[in-house]
Amino acid sequence: MKLQRLILLSFSLLLLTTCQSPSDQIKDAFNKVDKSLETSNEVLNNSLENIYNQIVLKRNNNKDLTTRADTIYFRTTKTCSFLDSLKQVMLKKDTTGTNLDLATKLLFNTKTESDLTENLLSVYHSINSYSVDTSTKATINGTFQIFGEIQADKSWAKKYFETTPTIAAVTILTRLKNDCSNAATIALKDIHQRLK
Repeated sequence: MKLQRLILLSFSLLLLTTCQSPSDQIKDAFNKVDKSLETSNEVLNNSLENIYNQIVLKRNNNKDLTTRADTIYFRTTKTCSFLDSLKQVMLKKDTTGTNLDLATKLLFNTKTESDLTENLLSVYHSINSYSVDTSTKATINGTFQIFGEIQADKSWAKKYFETTPTIAAVTILTRLKNDCSNAATIALKDIHQRLK
């Protein structure tokens, strides 16, 4: 009988420790997605750095192309740094990741929203102004789907950040960083190929 109670008690404790509330499950899901995107961002950042460094070595081959590469690279790295700083601010102000007002207060109808929009569109325009073949352009445009929305819809931030839990807003910012780095890497690879 004592053994049965001990087993039942142990099983009950195990269930209690593994059961999560729905909000904890959602938070964990966003954390997993964010971590996966961050891993992807590390790979993309290394690729971006390597490709850009190779382009710099070929600067004399075509100054116009390398100047375009400079613009794409510097706008992308500036925007990625800005996105990282926003994420750090948010995570510092809300360590639980569950605050529904923080993203709204920081990223909706604020100077920070304007700065975010300006940075994202700066990357978008620098890459889209670079002329690439149809296939590469389609790949870049696939990466930039949300950027068309940002450009066309002045209230895009409301859609993404109003009453959004902090962890979800951080994940959205990580995704935007991923999109910027991915598109820049595609464009710089194309420039690098043209410099050969």
